[in-house]
Amino acid sequence: MRNTYSIGPVVTLLMTSDQADRWNTGSLTEQDMESIHVMYPTTDRRGLPSSEQILMVRCFDAEDEKYDREVVSELEANYHAELCDDR
Repeated sequence: MRNTYSIGPVVTLLMTSDQADRWNTGSLTEQDMESIHVMYPTTDRRGLPSSEQILMVRCFDAEDEKYDREVVSELEANYHAELCDDR
């Protein structure tokens, strides 16, 4: 089961409890990176608030159309940080 974790003012992660434990200890695997979902706020075509949800591995691909430096900065700044379960 996936849980929702806020890691800062912008980014929310969807991951399992085991993945959260590995996040907290700084030991995420490549498999984790390919299955953790990252959610962050955006605006839609009409300028209304919306959100994006992408796999974590895509967040670090500067060639990806969804690449957002602010999201990457927040992920990097909070890696190893204690997660708060948003339930």
